[in-house]
Amino acid sequence: MAFANGTLLVNEAPVSLPKPAPEQYPAATREAPYGRNKTKEHSLVPPGHCFILSDNTREEEIPQDSRSLGWIPENNLVGRAVFCWWPLKRGGRR
Repeated sequence: MAFANGTLLVNEAPVSLPKPAPEQYPAATREAPYGRNKTKEHSLVPPGHCFILSDNTREEEIPQDSRSLGWIPENNLVGRAVFCWWPLKRGGRR
């Protein structure tokens, strides 16, 4: 498996991936909390959804979290958090 010029290759053959529908990714339609237009300073997370933040610290990385994807439905969450880093008072294993 490899990526070449933005194309996924499996066994050296290109694989076409389906493009997600805009309703799956609210940021694509500028409706995410911090979507493409980035005009919102704050937002209210709808019931049944989560706002997920990644730990990307390098500026050149585009965060793959709620800042670009929008709110994540709780039904889409798999697994459970085993360690909480912040806030320090509540940090540690869960």
